[in-house]
Amino acid sequence: MINTILRPLAVALALILAGCEGAARPLLTDPAIVVMTFMPDRASLDAERRRTTKSDPGPVNGFARRSGAACHIFVLAPGIQTRTEWAETAEHELRHCLEGHWHD
Repeated sequence: MINTILRPLAVALALILAGCEGAARPLLTDPAIVVMTFMPDRASLDAERRRTTKSDPGPVNGFARRSGAACHIFVLAPGIQTRTEWAETAEHELRHCLEGHWHD
């Protein structure tokens, strides 16, 4: 079970370190603690997002919220999406922890 969870996190970290398309964004330089919460289904994820967010961007696979020294990531639990989809979502939200809000 631990390998099932750690392997996608390792893939996400490798993707971050490998770089990405587009212009580089400045990394947040203050220390952060990242807390990742696995939501059991999309309804729970959507309910948590509505509880903590004023905007409604429509259906999402995860979201991140930075509060002081902590960054909270909420994603669908591994196994709900394919491994690739899950890794992409986890990477995307981790980038929000490191780079801040960059959606336009």
